Amino acid sequence: ENFLRQNAMESTAAQLKEHFILEKIAEDETIEETDEDFDNEIRRIAQQRNDSERRVRAQIERSGQMDALRNMIVEQKVIELITDKADIKVVKPKKKQDAESFAIEFFVAGKDPAEIPEAKYSEGAPGELPEIKERD
Repeated sequence: ENFLRQNAMESTAAQLKEHFILEKIAEDETIEETDEDFDNEIRRIAQQRNDSERRVRAQIERSGQMDALRNMIVEQKVIELITDKADIKVVKPKKKQDAESFAIEFFVAGKDPAEIPEAKYSEGAPGELPEIKERD
């Protein structure tokens, strides 16, 4: 939970940076979506959902998701361009010596649980409220 909270903003910022970088590359390389790209992507989504292409297209258009679909198509084309031109080498990841994140253990009382006294009834009868003394 701590890890997710700590990295939510960083993850969002990284995804936005990635999006804008890919958009800039698409602009520089004049990469654009075509009607055929939309048709292919809608066909793929329809197959995954086991639904008709016409119904999927209508749902995407009604929900205002065509821009998101366009971004996905363009970004995918840019990534394909990059990987086609890149010299990719598979490298074995290095072992991390120190963890980048860790859970913080804390208690509301700020003490070790063993130091927190056990709650007991007052000297009166069980269920009877104890006398409240005012502090100076």
